[in-house]
Amino acid sequence: MPDERHQSRGVPADPEASPQTGGTTAGAIVLEAHDVVRSYGRKKVLAGISLTLRAGEGVAILGRRNAGKSVLSRVLSGVAPPDSGWVATSAPVAPIVGTGTGFGMTASVERDLGLRAAAYGISTQDHLADVASLLDDPDVLAQPFRHVDGVSRVLLTYGASYLTPSDVYIVDGMPVPQVPAARAKLAALFRAARKRAAVLWLHSTAGQLRGIGPDRCLMLEGGRLHPLSGIDEAEAHFLPRRGRGGPAPVPEDDEPPATDD
Repeated sequence: MPDERHQSRGVPADPEASPQTGGTTAGAIVLEAHDVVRSYGRKKVLAGISLTLRAGEGVAILGRRNAGKSVLSRVLSGVAPPDSGWVATSAPVAPIVGTGTGFGMTASVERDLGLRAAAYGISTQDHLADVASLLDDPDVLAQPFRHVDGVSRVLLTYGASYLTPSDVYIVDGMPVPQVPAARAKLAALFRAARKRAAVLWLHSTAGQLRGIGPDRCLMLEGGRLHPLSGIDEAEAHFLPRRGRGGPAPVPEDDEPPATDD
C-alpha cells in the first residue's frame, strides 16, 4: 500500500478531476520524482533519479538484471521510501501491477481486496465484482493468494491493480503478459488505464515495444535514467539480434488472444 510519508508532497490534482480516477486531464502531471537515492547495504542502487509522468503517457524503462528496476518500482509506487530526494503524486499509485503487492499469505483474496478497496477509498463490493468478472473461476477469491496459480494468478496480479482507480500504474514487467488465456482481457485493461492515467513499465528486454508503442523509452543504468531516442535504440540495447522482428501488437477488444509463437 502507498507510503503516506513520501506521498505527502503531492502534485495538485487537476481541478476538473474525475472522482473515479483521482483524476486528471490528459497531459497533467501525475508523478514527479526528484533526485531519488536508494541504497541497499553499501550498494547505491538508485543514484539520483528524476522523472515526470503525465496522464495519458506510456513510458518504458529498460534495464539489465540487477539494474534496480524492482527497487525503482517500489520507491515510485510508495512501497519503499527513498533515502533522499522525493516522490510526489496526484493520488496514491495503484498496487504494483504484475506482483503480489497487497496480497497476504493466509487470509482470503477476497479479504485482501477488501482491505485494498478501503485503503484506496473505493467500494469494496464494486471492486470485488469487477475482479470476479475478470476471473474464469471467481471461486479463487475465497482462497489464500498463495494457493492461487496459473492463469488465475496472472489475472489477479495484473487485473486487480489495473482495476484500482489511480492516476499512475507501475508495472514490474511488461504491461501485458504473454499468457494467451489472459492476454486479451489484460490488454483491454491496459489500454483503458493508458487513456486515463500514466502507465510506467520496467523490463529487461525490448521484445514487445513495437506492439505496445510507448511514448518514451528510458534506460536504467548505473543507478540513473538515460533517455533513449526511441524503439530502435531500445532494441539495439535490449533485444537480441535474432529477436528483432516486430512482435504481435496488443490485441484489440474484438481480437482473440495472441499466441506465444
